[in-house]
Amino acid sequence: MQLKDTKKSLDMLASAAVGGASASVFAVLLLTALAAFSLLSDDPASLSWLGAAALLLCCFTGAFIGAECTEKRPFAAGLISGAMFIVTVLIVSLIASGGLHPAFIPSTAGCALLGAFLGSIRRGSGRIPAFDDKRFEKYGKN
Repeated sequence: MQLKDTKKSLDMLASAAVGGASASVFAVLLLTALAAFSLLSDDPASLSWLGAAALLLCCFTGAFIGAECTEKRPFAAGLISGAMFIVTVLIVSLIASGGLHPAFIPSTAGCALLGAFLGSIRRGSGRIPAFDDKRFEKYGKN
């Protein structure tokens, strides 16, 4: 993503911070809406899987936004923003008494990888800057 007035993209860490913050804000909003929805149902405990699905969606979205906002190492920016969200969720789960399911970390790491990869693909050219390096050219030539 290029800024309109300066034609420059964000730095890698700034882009990762934007992605991590947007994932956290999106998670708060989405989880609040889902909690209100589940309280209206007859059995709110049966809809607890919606919260886990919302957290996976938020991790994917944060990694995608983090990778999309920069031209300099977008894949790494997406991974960092996904890791920021995972650490935030881990800290909140340690404070809250609900605990954390053991399968949460690998599944969110997979969502962060997928979001960072898809966010690093540049539209139009179809190139992936994370794998667009001079050292890889020698393997493609015969």
